[in-house]
Parts: sequence; structure tokens; C-alpha cells
Amino acid sequence: MCLCAVEDIDDTVDYLKSVRDFMSAKKHVGLFTRPKVKGKWYVPSVDEIQLWLLQGFGGVGPATADKIIRHFGRIPLKWTCTMEELAEVEGVTRNQAHELVGVLNAVPKLSAGRGAQVEGVLKAEGEFDSLRRMLR
Repeated sequence: MCLCAVEDIDDTVDYLKSVRDFMSAKKHVGLFTRPKVKGKWYVPSVDEIQLWLLQGFGGVGPATADKIIRHFGRIPLKWTCTMEELAEVEGVTRNQAHELVGVLNAVPKLSAGRGAQVEGVLKAEGEFDSLRRMLR
């Protein structure tokens, strides 16, 4: 059971309209979306993407994600397919597959602050733009 508090009759009307709109929607995608990764300087670094990915797991907040990455020196996940197999997925280009594999395989330089850059991975601005589009 869900209880929702409303302020007055106008608030009640607004709430009921939102429930009607939700119930009449043909498709609900709430479980298929999550907030976009945000970087300190708009373009997220590999370190920030890795922190964001780990926080998608239940019970993993920012502090725990940071500790996991610092302990392993990278995000402790890996693809169970090759880059070539990933590129075979409809809508995934070879460049996108390369970038996706690079995020999980990147070894960030550990530094005192966020935004550590990774040598050899996602260097070109165009690659950042492509990754940013994929994460939207």
C-alpha cells in the first residue's frame, strides 16, 4: 500500500492526473533508465564512468565504489565476449565496442582527486563524444 500526502484539492487533482497519465502510458521504461553519468567538467572521465557503473549494483554507493576501484586499480568487471563479438550487436559500431571494452579494461592512475585520466584509452575528444552519446 502506498500513501501519498497532498496539500489541498488542487494538489489532489494534479496527483490524480499524474496517476492517470502514468496508468495510460503504453510503455513504462523506468527500470530501463538511470541518471546519466556526469563529469566534473561535463565530459566524464573513465574513473567517473567506472564509479557510475559500480553504483548501478544494489548496495554500492559512491564511497564503496571508490574503495573497490582503488583496491583493484580498475573496475573489477570484464566483458565475456570479444570486442569483435560486441561489434556484431545491432547498433554497436566497432568504435563503440572499442570504447565499451576500454572502460572496463582501463587502469586509472590513482590520484588524490577525481577525474584521473587513463593513458591510451579514450584519448580523443571524438571518442568522449561517442561514449557520452552511448550513455544517454
